[in-house]
Amino acid sequence: MKQAQVTRPVFRFEELSPTAQDRALEVLREVAWECLDSDMIAEDIAGRFAETASPYYEGGVLSQKQLEDRFGVRLYWDVSYSQSDGGQIAGYLDRDICPDLAWPNDVRAIRARSNNFYGSTVVDVFVGDDYDYAREQADWDAARDMIANLNGDIYDWARKACETYTSAEYVIDQYQDSGLPYQFDEDGNHAPMIFWEAE
Repeated sequence: MKQAQVTRPVFRFEELSPTAQDRALEVLREVAWECLDSDMIAEDIAGRFAETASPYYEGGVLSQKQLEDRFGVRLYWDVSYSQSDGGQIAGYLDRDICPDLAWPNDVRAIRARSNNFYGSTVVDVFVGDDYDYAREQADWDAARDMIANLNGDIYDWARKACETYTSAEYVIDQYQDSGLPYQFDEDGNHAPMIFWEAE
């Protein structure tokens, strides 16, 4: 059995002063933000899309591959609190597969692609029971509005997921589950492993 040799005083989160706890929480949240698992966020927003789009989806997370197989779309997101933030949808949306979306009156299907900037580009719109190619400007405008609203939803879902995985409650739970309780100096800064490493 190895014993830890503490070379400088280190503290558990609970032992810190309120001011030092605030600093420690800031440190933990910064680490959580840097270590966000993009697959976890992507699965979360894919599940939210599925729950929004179809009454037949029973809930839970989906991988991007599962989302594409079931719904014919891919979702893209960027949450960095900068001008490039946003959500995008790409693929073929069909009213029969996604009946719970806010479909414009006569629109039956929309093909959209990611444009790598601020949203998605609508490239095809189909209307009526026979899926005729849309010729009316109003149908195209309504389809663009629908996709723009979905892009906004995707971004909101991604932002909320990021906020959840970097929230005070989440990072403290992760810290407590880490098995490394002595991680802070008296000011709440992260104490390097050398302060308390095993011999």
